[in-house]
Amino acid sequence: MQLETFLRVGNCSDLQGKQHDLVIREGRVRLWRDEAPVEGYVSDERFYEVVSNRKLITQLTAPRA
Repeated sequence: MQLETFLRVGNCSDLQGKQHDLVIREGRVRLWRDEAPVEGYVSDERFYEVVSNRKLITQLTAPRA
């Protein structure tokens, strides 16, 4: 079973108006047992995670040639 994971890329401004790159990872919630996912169980619920890995953010937001 292959799970979908999406990366949403955008930017946001802080209180001083400075722009910052923003990457959000979206995926489906899974059931875990004994430190491993239960095979075959995937919820319709989704989770959202702010990506903080600077190298990944730079790769995703770099202009394409």
